[in-house]
Amino acid sequence: KPEGNDKIRSNQHPNISYKQLTIFIDPIDGTREFSTGKGDQCSICIGFANASGKAIAGVVYRPLSEGGPTWVAGAECEG
Repeated sequence: KPEGNDKIRSNQHPNISYKQLTIFIDPIDGTREFSTGKGDQCSICIGFANASGKAIAGVVYRPLSEGGPTWVAGAECEG
């Protein structure tokens, strides 16, 4: 981390610090499917909320999907 710089590089939230974020992680969404060998139906979900608790971004990653890993990311500015 650069000294004295805890700001997130973002055009949408230029003044937000990573220290103000709450991060939610669901390490294996679809645990039952994963444990029964249907790993292609499992996801790792990560969400980011600002200091007010409003969701501002998220990532869904499917590491075991058929044909290779897939992921999608979204942000507040995308609606």
